[in-house]
Amino acid sequence: GQVGLGACDYLRRKLDAVPFAQIDVSASHQPDSLTVEDGLGRMPDPPKQDLYYSSEPPLFIFEGDTQLSGESAFKLAAELLDLVHRHGTETVFTGAAYAMPVSFRQRPEIFGAATDEDLKARFATLGVKPLKEGNISGLNGLLLGLAAQRGMPAACLLATMPHYAIE
Repeated sequence: GQVGLGACDYLRRKLDAVPFAQIDVSASHQPDSLTVEDGLGRMPDPPKQDLYYSSEPPLFIFEGDTQLSGESAFKLAAELLDLVHRHGTETVFTGAAYAMPVSFRQRPEIFGAATDEDLKARFATLGVKPLKEGNISGLNGLLLGLAAQRGMPAACLLATMPHYAIE
């Protein structure tokens, strides 16, 4: 649903974040389609995975063009956490779409899942509803789980979107 990417793009622009690192995942990414331009097909460009930094407030913003899975996603999540932890990051937030049987006319709701009771307690003051149950897939979930294993509080904010808008 591009919800997380939209939020990252907004934060990056609003905070004047600067490029910090570009992560090459071409060895781990297997394209599942062909790019066609002007009637000619070619293999798609490797996905971009960019890390930006804002100094005020101090914040890393990660934007990825693709969702990796399996071992490559696990490895990328671990490397990202290693990198940002070395630079003083203490808390991790991710953002994702939460596909539901709703209309595009309905105002989106925000749900949250946290690995820490203190972060979860802050949801109510922000109008975020705790996610009762489910799964958070891809890097959005892996980053939370791995951060928690390292003693870093983490939370994912999920914005509702219509099921039919997934593609």
